[in-house]
Amino acid sequence: MNNIRSIGLIAVVLVAVAMGVVLVVNNQPLTTGATLARDGDQIAVLIGVKGKASNLFVLDVRSGEFVQLTQGDDLLMAEWSPDGESVALIYGQERELYVLDVETGDAQKIDASDESIWQTTWSPDGQQLAYRTDGSIFLVNADGSGDRELAKYSRASSFDWSPGGATIAYVWLDDPGDTRTAASIYEIKADGSETQLLIPFEGNAANPLFSPDGAHILFVDENANVEIGAVPTDILYMANADGSEIRKIDVLASRSPLRWSPDGQQILYENITADGDVGICRFLVAAQESECGYFRFQPIWNGTVEKFAYYDTFVSNRICVSTDFSSGECFVLPENGFTDIVGWRP
Repeated sequence: MNNIRSIGLIAVVLVAVAMGVVLVVNNQPLTTGATLARDGDQIAVLIGVKGKASNLFVLDVRSGEFVQLTQGDDLLMAEWSPDGESVALIYGQERELYVLDVETGDAQKIDASDESIWQTTWSPDGQQLAYRTDGSIFLVNADGSGDRELAKYSRASSFDWSPGGATIAYVWLDDPGDTRTAASIYEIKADGSETQLLIPFEGNAANPLFSPDGAHILFVDENANVEIGAVPTDILYMANADGSEIRKIDVLASRSPLRWSPDGQQILYENITADGDVGICRFLVAAQESECGYFRFQPIWNGTVEKFAYYDTFVSNRICVSTDFSSGECFVLPENGFTDIVGWRP
């Protein structure tokens, strides 16, 4: 049952303080009360124990210090708002939605749905959040108002806003009654007025991702069943944003994060070698070719394509920042455990 709403298990209390409101969950604040002023490059990461992401930290690259913004055991997902002032959080066993103001340290619960939320993504203008439950995609205003169902979907896959915010791409099975059949990518207008087939696909398409310049869309075939060592794999594809010219790019580690550069000209991803090892690759869109480097994980660009961060599991559990495929400058994490890089502060 709902770990936030269940009476006797969780108390949800609003405590007035001088700076605003602090949300209390399980008799302790969801947030630490720490604030985060803008000061150079900052990278948000989730750090947890026993294989479960739990708390949000932000690394200030200039000082090398980590600031812990949440506390508890149940933070499952986080995403920066486009203006970098807030972070959307999915929290608790019932997977509920919150928005954390990082400059005040206050969190607001978004009463978006009675169902568990599996993904949330800000609209490009930061005014709305799209979120996915067990079968539907909803939209809600950033203040929690105006909640409405936008679309049904038939496969547990992520979705993405188009760069202008006019449409959302998502996955629908060609035969919803048979989960083993092919899945294609559809696009729905954000006002719900029109749905169209965007990318017909013979495999099991998943996780569409528009390029920031709006020219292309990435997606993966999740059931490609490419046998490379003992590592599960997907195949990465790219198409024009109108669904034309579908082309294969590379073999990926299964559920590998895909990262467009802000100018839409490069893609960072995790590659599988013939021996089953995982390394970082960079795909150059204009040249239609890849460059691959050392064995690290979760690469993500900063906002200017000058450098990228990655997770290094081989030396002291750390986050590193590099301008190329060298090791770069590294920062030891404040806690040992599962780590997920949320991204650079916009």
